[in-house]
Amino acid sequence: MSYTNNNTPVRYVERIGLYSFIFMLMVLLLFLFGPIPWSKEHDLLDFVGIFLLLSYFISFYKGYRNNIPNNFNAIYVNRKFQRIDNRKITIRLLKVTIWISLIVTVLNAFEYAGVRSFSELFYKALYGLNNAAEVYYEKDVSSRAGTFIGFINLFFQPVVFWSLALSLFYFKDISILHKIIIVSTLSIELLRWFAIGTNKGLVDIIGLIISIAIIVKWKTPPSYIQKKRSLKERIFFLLPFALIFLFLLYFTAAIDDRTDSSYTPSYFSSYPYNLIPVGLRSSVEHINSYLTQGYYNMLQCFKYCDFDWTCGIGNSRFLMGVFEGITGMNLFERTYPAQLQYFGVDPLASWHSVYSWFASDLTFFGIIPFMYFIGKCYAKVVCSAIAEADSISIVLFYFFVLAIANSSCTNYVLAYTNMCSATIIFVIIKMMRRNG
Repeated sequence: MSYTNNNTPVRYVERIGLYSFIFMLMVLLLFLFGPIPWSKEHDLLDFVGIFLLLSYFISFYKGYRNNIPNNFNAIYVNRKFQRIDNRKITIRLLKVTIWISLIVTVLNAFEYAGVRSFSELFYKALYGLNNAAEVYYEKDVSSRAGTFIGFINLFFQPVVFWSLALSLFYFKDISILHKIIIVSTLSIELLRWFAIGTNKGLVDIIGLIISIAIIVKWKTPPSYIQKKRSLKERIFFLLPFALIFLFLLYFTAAIDDRTDSSYTPSYFSSYPYNLIPVGLRSSVEHINSYLTQGYYNMLQCFKYCDFDWTCGIGNSRFLMGVFEGITGMNLFERTYPAQLQYFGVDPLASWHSVYSWFASDLTFFGIIPFMYFIGKCYAKVVCSAIAEADSISIVLFYFFVLAIANSSCTNYVLAYTNMCSATIIFVIIKMMRRNG
């Protein structure tokens, strides 16, 4: 394909895939050359494992690029009225779903934080900000799958994800009241995660804002709509960077609190890591470990563990739990991460990349064609979100952003009950549509 204008819609679609590919490569480079020397000695299987990781990234990117329509620019222009119709329908639905999201979020916050009022939630969140380690280790990690709140979550969480994503996407088009409700909903969600000293919810919210900002920015390329963006739009597009910076500050403070700012001196004894200020070394070490530990454990799985098929659901702890509840069969013990516990690695306390989980279903070599298929699906979702402002595609794009950002750590989207069930529902709806 050849293009003459860098601001045409198809260029924006291409950039999303390219940036995703570059992110994957950067994390791999951090694993290979970062401050933590995961392996002091390398054998042939280590190099084969690294080659497989590169193959996954390349296959994913090829699947993405090969499935961008050649006539995407024409599709984008021709579907202008469809985008307008989608907007009208979505805003009508948001008037109801925004209230549902608020109610479900409040119930979640009270249940998980163990509070019964907003003032108690606020003060507990403040306490969590100042004592992140204490609330993290004291939090209640028991399952709520069988509780009333658990059933409410499972049933309404797809509505919550849809509502939050689309309300941000159409934020300037909804009423003042609904804007206040959405901001309140996100604030309550943030307070909940601060109160229990956990980062997951913060990652979800930052990923949500980043993914919506990308679609909002690139659904209306400057060459087609306008040459200069307003001040409000510029501030909106800078917001994700500000949130990432604030998250890193919080992550740094929380990690320092949990580890008493300790770090491994040998990791920072050589150039260029000896240039890192001493006060930042603990955070750098733990961020490095957070992003790359899963790749090290994947190589160990590849070298020492055997393939034991998990019936196609070994990538999802949620689906394996449902399967065990129905059949009594424990598939978790067959997975690569679970097998690694016999070599001293706790599958629930250590990160395992998304590839270790999917390899339990597909083998490590079978992931190569699977990643091409995932890249193909990603391209379809991005194209539909930008060309049509399709609501389901916008939510799925948000899930893709989270999945890619956390791919070196875990199967982020399919591992947890609420997001896994929502993903399955949205994928089914997408497939049932005529243009899928």
